[in-house]
Amino acid sequence: MGYIGTGEDISKQNQDFWAYRPETNTWVSMQNMSSELRTYATAFVVGDKAYVGTGSNSYGDLSDIWEFDPNSIRLKLKSVDSVYCIGSTVQLASTVGCIAAKSGNVFTAQLSDSSGSFQNPIALGTMTGTGSVNISASIPANVPSGSGYRIRMVASNPMVVSADNGFNILIKNANGSKTTVAVCGSYAWRGDTLNQSGMYFKQNPAACNATDTLQLTIYSSFKDTTTVSVCSNQFPYNWRGQSFSAFGIHVVSFVSQQNCDSSYYLNLIPGPQCQLTLTISGLLEGFTDNSGMMTPTLFNLGMSSDSAAVDSIEVCLWSPGNLSASTPAYNLKSIMKRNGSVILNALPNGIIGQSYYLSIRHRNSIEVWSASPVLFNGNLSYDFKTSMNAAYGDGVNSPLRNLGAGRHAFYSGDVNQDGTIDIFDAQQSENEALGFQFGYNPGDVNGDMSSDIFDMQLIENNSNLFIFMARPY
Repeated sequence: MGYIGTGEDISKQNQDFWAYRPETNTWVSMQNMSSELRTYATAFVVGDKAYVGTGSNSYGDLSDIWEFDPNSIRLKLKSVDSVYCIGSTVQLASTVGCIAAKSGNVFTAQLSDSSGSFQNPIALGTMTGTGSVNISASIPANVPSGSGYRIRMVASNPMVVSADNGFNILIKNANGSKTTVAVCGSYAWRGDTLNQSGMYFKQNPAACNATDTLQLTIYSSFKDTTTVSVCSNQFPYNWRGQSFSAFGIHVVSFVSQQNCDSSYYLNLIPGPQCQLTLTISGLLEGFTDNSGMMTPTLFNLGMSSDSAAVDSIEVCLWSPGNLSASTPAYNLKSIMKRNGSVILNALPNGIIGQSYYLSIRHRNSIEVWSASPVLFNGNLSYDFKTSMNAAYGDGVNSPLRNLGAGRHAFYSGDVNQDGTIDIFDAQQSENEALGFQFGYNPGDVNGDMSSDIFDMQLIENNSNLFIFMARPY
């Protein structure tokens, strides 16, 4: 800012004083000097004050010096808030220095842009006056939201610009937002989880409590279940491009046209015409020879026409949740063959999809249980013959007799079926031997159709091992 004043023109000497505003490239009339008229004055600056003096007038040379303090006419903007909403009222007050503005002066409250620049200021309000003023202004509706605004006051006569408010001002949009959303399942909005389509409204504190609107469309995931009756011999069952080899519920996932995760469910159940088969493999210790084959006792006694028939076997199915029951869920019987196979056909449909412990009972062997429940989901095979781990063990005795060569057998000698092999089993076999009993007798633990010293010897050997039944309850 620059100043010029006094001097003379063609007709007279002057006392006027002018200020140059570089931001507007204009000269603005200031208050006249109070001194005598003069020409050829001298001017200098000390600090922020200017000094004018000496020179001469029509009466002679002058020796006085006058001080000019810009602060004496400086505008000062009073307190300003740090946050305003677009359209809200702004109360702005300003004071002037000790020298009042001139008559006809207009005070204008100006708003910068969002970066704090007053290159193109926005007029918030005006008031005519010469002293302190209070202007009731408002933030124009076309002002964009921003956080770097400043406010200042400008006087027109003389032209004086106040300093800005000194800190950034946040101006917030008072217009509520309008959002359209289409999603699958649910949508989280402003702290709520929305599960239905519709219009939703919320006041937005960040936008001067304007009302935000949500137009929500909820798409549901598609789910469809198909139930099909099949037999295990129809596996694998092909459906919707995938293959399934077990009964139960299967899922085929896909993405719907609305981009929702969806599923087809296939429930495969055994048909009433289906017959499932359970095959058990095992060996009876006393009946087994060195080759791993067993004596066909039933055939030798003429009780079966099948030359491979060894003896009758009972297979019990126990529900894991009902092991303390007095009877199993199912009792199944069949004939064990020389190679140790026991085939049970036409299993009850009720077992499909269920898990059961298997227990194997023979008329003079220790009862043996499967190591864990077995899931019946089609034809099933279970092998006690080749793995000790197939049988349930209590950690005291081996659950099966190790015959060597990778073969395992059910312990022979529980003649009275009390779950252990002891002297009472030996006595019963001895009584049969003393009676020269021949045929299908409980004491015949080696299957040679006779109760004799060889049976008693096997019973005694196992009795010395303190063998007893192990079961999971």
